[in-house]
Amino acid sequence: MPDARPILGIAGCGWVTQNCYAPHLAGAAARFRAGPLFDTDKGRVGQACRQIGGWPADDLASLLGACDALLIATPNALHFDQAREAIAAGRPVLIEKPACIQVAQAMILAEAAGQAGVGVMAADPTCRRRDIAWLLRHAGEIGVIDRIELAWHRRSGAPAKNWHHADAGGWTGVFPDLGVHLVDIAGALLGYPQDFVELVSAKWERSAVVSTAGWHGVSKSIPSEVPSAAQLEFVQAGVTVRIAVSWQSLEPGDRTTIRAFGSNGQIEFDGLIGCSNDHALNHAHTRHLDRSGNFVRAARFPVCPDEHVMAFAKLLGAFEQVTIGADSDRFRRQAAFVAAFCEQATLSAECCQV
Repeated sequence: MPDARPILGIAGCGWVTQNCYAPHLAGAAARFRAGPLFDTDKGRVGQACRQIGGWPADDLASLLGACDALLIATPNALHFDQAREAIAAGRPVLIEKPACIQVAQAMILAEAAGQAGVGVMAADPTCRRRDIAWLLRHAGEIGVIDRIELAWHRRSGAPAKNWHHADAGGWTGVFPDLGVHLVDIAGALLGYPQDFVELVSAKWERSAVVSTAGWHGVSKSIPSEVPSAAQLEFVQAGVTVRIAVSWQSLEPGDRTTIRAFGSNGQIEFDGLIGCSNDHALNHAHTRHLDRSGNFVRAARFPVCPDEHVMAFAKLLGAFEQVTIGADSDRFRRQAAFVAAFCEQATLSAECCQV
């Protein structure tokens, strides 16, 4: 029987493609058939082809001409233009984070997708993790949320690719790398409201040289032009959102903490998201407390890269449904929520001349 699975083209064959998507794209049981793959690094294309099949494409235009749907996992600054080109070609598109760093960009893509009847989706694997899904499942039980505090610190965990450390107008630095995951979690907890985002305070730090994460396959020190740490406080829809992120910290290992406070209690996460294997805790602890601070329920989950990689299977399953029935409104709400925070963060970093 002919293979009826849609052909997935991939733009960008770097670390995320090879380590997070590839395990779920290889073999006959995968939701998509691997198709054309494009990257400026031909070696990465060859390696990805060996992992998942498919064939090399010379450029984005030829890639779009030979696929049914597109995954964009290229350097961040290319996401918006490439997504717009894919939508214009009538291809459903899954965009790695950050999909957009300006609200106007999210609106443009959503409107174009709606007019073309093409599905568009922002990658949100973090919200599909089992531990974060536990938080989201119980968020409605803590009443009206008025404060969310999120932090993600890596002991020595800057991305290894040089483009992450070159100034690219807000598309690079610690906030687009780590912060957008935390913003997406905050948005999921709140239902992605679309009110104006106000930046209350900001503290940025930049190290001229940063140490890269060993789990990227290489550990080295490289020069950086972009912020390596940030502490930001926003107010959106009457909710205070505090975010702290860093590529280099004094913690004994990498760690993520999340706390959401509501009128009837709070929920907490203490563990680690992402694919790091340099973790401070062996288990992620999730807790639901009442207004008096008493435990209502708790759970724990393993802290290991596999936990994050498994979420990409759910992400691809959701994208498969998007390719069948376009839902540009959900993309608009999610992408615009995240972009509003990115927009304010970028302006703040520019004003502070980090």
